[in-house]
Formats: sequence, C-alpha cells, structure tokens
Amino acid sequence: MTAETNSATMATARSGAILFVEDNVEDFVIAHRQLRDCNVSNPVRCVPTAHHLTRYLEGSGDYADRDLYPLPAVIVMDLRLPEVDGLQAQAWVRSKLKFRKIPIIAISSEEQVKVLRSAVTLGADAFLLKPFKAREFFHLAEQKNLPVDYKRA
Repeated sequence: MTAETNSATMATARSGAILFVEDNVEDFVIAHRQLRDCNVSNPVRCVPTAHHLTRYLEGSGDYADRDLYPLPAVIVMDLRLPEVDGLQAQAWVRSKLKFRKIPIIAISSEEQVKVLRSAVTLGADAFLLKPFKAREFFHLAEQKNLPVDYKRA
C-alpha cells in the first residue's frame, strides 16, 4: 500500500459518522454538544432503536442517502433500548461481515457496569458510563485508535 493510498484510506475511514444508538434525546443532545464543542469533524448522528440501527447500517428507507447518513466510523450503543436491547443489537452488528469491524462503545448507567462488561466480552470494543463525557470518549478513541477526528486541547 502506498502512502497516498494509505492516506486516502484513512481519510475515508475518518469521514465516517459517530453513530449514537440512544433513545433518550436529552442524553444525545448532551453528547452531541460536547463533541461539537471539541470540534469533532466526524458527522454525528443518532438513531433511537435497534431497528433504526439496522436500517441505518443497511442504508435502507429513510437512511438511504449516504451523504446524510454515512456509514459509522464508531457506534456508541446505549444498552437500554426499547424492544431490542443494546446487547442484542450489538450481536446483530457483529454477526454481519460487512459491519463486524465497526468499533462499538457500549454506554449505560453506573448500575449497569456488569452488563457493560458483558458487552465487552461479547464484542464491544469498550464501554463508557453515563452521562457521556467527551474527555473519556476521546481517551478511549486514542487508546483504541478509533477513527475520530477532533481538536486536541
């Protein structure tokens, strides 16, 4: 792979979205504001359910426009979702070859630490505690070499 090809590949990877799977709009607004304040250049998107996640990843229905809904570089998955929980949604993502390598960060409240650890055992790359804190997210991004672009303070 040439340096030019490698740079093009990295630019493509880094242009992917940070996709939140979060049914609580307030939690997403807080996270989005923090990411914006840190000058994240990745698009930040949110879907409210596992069903929406599957449609988003497959680029179907409302999510067919990849300019508006780019494939995610990282998925931040709430484990408490209506209908299908985050662990089941994570299992679906990991079962699909074309999405298997997308990093997943599980997120939930402190009383869910045991479930968050299970998420990592079952294929999440890491976990965060709510409320979302950009500093912790960026620490994970650096530690795990996630394709997230932001202004480092």
